[in-house]
Amino acid sequence: MNGMNGGILFDRPSFASVLASVIGATAAHCAIARRRLRRVSERARIRRVSATMFRKVFKVAKAVCRSCRFACSTWHVRLHFRLNGIQFGKGLCAIGVPAVNVSLGGRAEIGERFTVRTGLHDTEVGAVGGRIRVGPKGVLRIGDRVGMSNATIVCEESVEIGDDVLVGGGVQVFDTNFHSTDADVRASGRETRADVRTAPVRIGSRVFIGANAIVCKGVTIGDEAVIAAGSVVICDVPVGETWGGNPA
Repeated sequence: MNGMNGGILFDRPSFASVLASVIGATAAHCAIARRRLRRVSERARIRRVSATMFRKVFKVAKAVCRSCRFACSTWHVRLHFRLNGIQFGKGLCAIGVPAVNVSLGGRAEIGERFTVRTGLHDTEVGAVGGRIRVGPKGVLRIGDRVGMSNATIVCEESVEIGDDVLVGGGVQVFDTNFHSTDADVRASGRETRADVRTAPVRIGSRVFIGANAIVCKGVTIGDEAVIAAGSVVICDVPVGETWGGNPA
């Protein structure tokens, strides 16, 4: 139908043409939206792939660094042991390097497959580093397949550890009082090793000593015994029993 507007004739659009225009515009907008969505999805996929690749590369790099650190630590500990005159068997493994001091005249023997972990990166429990000290008359014997994490052993007379023993993080084993129990001797400033009491420590096979436990001089721990974490052991522990507390 024709109409008049200001003297100009025009055709009124039909419903079909309006509908076609709306459908065409909607289709165009949908196509643009789909393209944008594809671009966003592609970016998200690239980010996911990149993140996955980064995690894999990081994991591989971490494993390589750990292997290098393990190899270097093991080599360092073996050299450290040899320089201190410590005899050790095959399969020694170390992560981190403990402080080792074997005095002239002292002896230390370690069995096969000894594992030592030192530092906070590989064990979250215990002190920052492990320590082994053997005095001039001390004899330290550690059996096969023993594992230690940030543990401290001070041997002035005799410390023996059996096979398949697990020594938890921060454990301390002493066979000495370190100082005289006589107040006059301590106050004199002339305290000597002869004034300090020592007594042998014996730890049987297949024993588990929990984190931060302290094993004092003169103690014997029987085979397959378990010492609870944080315990202070001042007397003998029978075979196969679980002890804990302060004192235990």
